[in-house]
Amino acid sequence: MELDIHKISGQEYKFQLTGVDKAIPVSIKLPELSALPFSTWGDWGLMYAFQLKPGEPVQISYNNVRRDLRCQALQIESPLRAFEREICPYYILVEDGEYDFRIFLYLNQQFDLDKVVVKRLSDQVHLFETSRIVDPVCEAM
Repeated sequence: MELDIHKISGQEYKFQLTGVDKAIPVSIKLPELSALPFSTWGDWGLMYAFQLKPGEPVQISYNNVRRDLRCQALQIESPLRAFEREICPYYILVEDGEYDFRIFLYLNQQFDLDKVVVKRLSDQVHLFETSRIVDPVCEAM
């Protein structure tokens, strides 16, 4: 499945980062991607790297406090596992160095947010996940 750049350009994806004692609203706003240069590659599915312009960054907010991320490129990749790719053919990879987060925004076939995974950037420890995707191998056990 090919990426529909127009469906995700300028989109704002929202979710609740929940912990033991609180929930933090998170919002990630993408810039207009349709006019940006990009490269593609991939073995199991198409992957994209968009070169961001200095005046059009990815924006992130925690508890409604918005700021610009300092990334020069935005990666949109395909999940490695085939069963996951059938449900969510792409994920947007957002790195927030200030909070040490690597955020994976999984998009379904209509390019809506379907799953979120947050890992610590420094050591890849899995911090948070919200998902309706069930691994068929684990479900059979």
